[in-house]
Amino acid sequence: QAAKEYWEGEWICADCGYIYNERAYSQKFEDLQAGFKCPMCSAPRRRFARKLGDKIGTTLDGGDGPVLAFSFACLLAVFALSYYAAQ
Repeated sequence: QAAKEYWEGEWICADCGYIYNERAYSQKFEDLQAGFKCPMCSAPRRRFARKLGDKIGTTLDGGDGPVLAFSFACLLAVFALSYYAAQ
C-alpha cells in the first residue's frame, strides 16, 4: 500500500487569500472533509490552491505576460475611443 502524499507547502484560498494553518486544525489539508469552508469568506474547499513561494497555483502560459499585454492594449483602446469622442 502506497503512503499518502501530502503537499508540504501552504494552501491558500483563491477568493480571499486566507492561508490554511494545519497546526490550528491539527490535520493536513488533504485530509479535510468535503464540507470544509474557508473561515474568512466561506469559500468551499475546492477554491483553495497550493501556494508556491510568492505565486499561487501554477500557470500554463508561464506567467502574467499575456494578461498584462491584453490589459495594456485595452487601456490604449479606451484612450483612443476617448480621444475620438472628444473631437
